[in-house]
Amino acid sequence: MKTLLAFFALISLVVTAQAQTTFSFTIPQNVATQQWVEEYVTRKIDSTILVLNSNITKPPTLAKCQEGPVIKSISNIKTTEMTVLFHGVGVKEMDYFVYLENKQIYKARSIPASNTLTLPAPLSAKGNYTLTLTGATCTGTDSMNFTVK
Repeated sequence: MKTLLAFFALISLVVTAQAQTTFSFTIPQNVATQQWVEEYVTRKIDSTILVLNSNITKPPTLAKCQEGPVIKSISNIKTTEMTVLFHGVGVKEMDYFVYLENKQIYKARSIPASNTLTLPAPLSAKGNYTLTLTGATCTGTDSMNFTVK
């Protein structure tokens, strides 16, 4: 019986010793805590937002073009270019867009030297095209449809 009591006492010591085992370690001063990281990241995000917001400037408002641009005609349509006769007053630069079946296929900018433009454009596919001229230094837009057969 003494042996059995000694055995139970030994087991209870082992269980007690295991239940009381704790681990501890010291965090060095150069290790960031979770709270420090959260505060640091929040400060950085807030300061970035402030910098981004302070650098936002509205684009300049363009004045309406004096006249036009208005497309008068499209001619000499080739697979790589077309001739466009337009009217415009105060239209110093224009963006032009070419659409095939309502899908934009080309965009470029032109500085007209006269009211006749030779505009490069990929027109190799047969179909219904639209040319849109838009003032780049003033606001004004016109479109004209044409067909490549």
